[in-house]
Amino acid sequence: MLKDSDHYFFSLQSYQDFLQHWLNQSAFRDDVKNKLSEWFDGGLNDWDISREGPYFGFKIPGSDQYFYVWVDAPFGYMAMTDQLAMEHPNDRALSTIWFQDSVEIHHFIGKDILYFHGLFWPAMLSVLGANLPTQLHVHGFLTVNGEKMSKSRGTFILAHDFAQRYEPELLRYYYAVKLSGDMRDIDFNDVDFVHRINADVLGKFVNIGSRTGSILKKSLNNELSTPDAAGADIIAAILDQKHTLAEYYNQLNYNKAMSVIMRLAEQVNGYIHEAEPWALVKTDPVAAQAVCTTAIHAWRYLAIYLQPVLPELTGKIKDILAVDTLTWADLETPLTAGHRIQDYYHIIKRIEIKA
Repeated sequence: MLKDSDHYFFSLQSYQDFLQHWLNQSAFRDDVKNKLSEWFDGGLNDWDISREGPYFGFKIPGSDQYFYVWVDAPFGYMAMTDQLAMEHPNDRALSTIWFQDSVEIHHFIGKDILYFHGLFWPAMLSVLGANLPTQLHVHGFLTVNGEKMSKSRGTFILAHDFAQRYEPELLRYYYAVKLSGDMRDIDFNDVDFVHRINADVLGKFVNIGSRTGSILKKSLNNELSTPDAAGADIIAAILDQKHTLAEYYNQLNYNKAMSVIMRLAEQVNGYIHEAEPWALVKTDPVAAQAVCTTAIHAWRYLAIYLQPVLPELTGKIKDILAVDTLTWADLETPLTAGHRIQDYYHIIKRIEIKA
């Protein structure tokens, strides 16, 4: 720490070579590396880590200055993980979380604080001998109906107000559709939100269970059989995407994952539409049962794919399917002939824009 007049500085410039090497060896996205490289190209300046009072936070010992709040943040994260470790004895202690190479540390941040997470904090952590971030997941800004959020203009939505109108996880799905794993801004548009939920979540995904679960309940004693030949192809196509979807999730390319899942749901709905099990059950209940069985198998697999994004909704589906879990490992275990599901019921309603 350097002192100049009444201010204190962290000599970031002396860490430039170290940080440059760390950046080059990192697995960061290209856009993150390129942005950080712009600051390296211009040469790093010393960082003013002091603020004049009145100011919140901690005073610098022997001075009337205060530590800049961003200096405190890494230690706040460490203290938080240490507290959680003490509350859960089976978890790892502070020393193993922050000072062992086997642990990965991921930062999820907005693009406006990349400077702190990509330069200042790594330099400070290196002084401590602590782990540097394994990955920086950097997102763009959130706008509302195309405008920057502003309290004075009313261009914002309170989470509390949103939760009173809609299931909160529906917002998570909407963001997942838009999150591309890069720094592009995301816009919340209320009309688009309502359309997306009704068209995707209800019209494509939930629709699979509602169209066939009611037939199983009314006419087939809720009992599954085995898929027909066309149904087996549909299921194979769904399972064929598990590695691709796992990779998209790992890369945080949620929009690509949601696109694949909804495309698969459209294929299942197309199969149901052509087979017409609601009419088929009147003339050939065995064939209708095979169609419904295919749909329920497909619904289960798609629910597993969507479970990270829509856990409440897929939890209801889990109960209807009469299964214990909807985990990725369950993709390897199909439901057997003779398995009985619970009565289908309407698990989600269409949403409307409210005042």
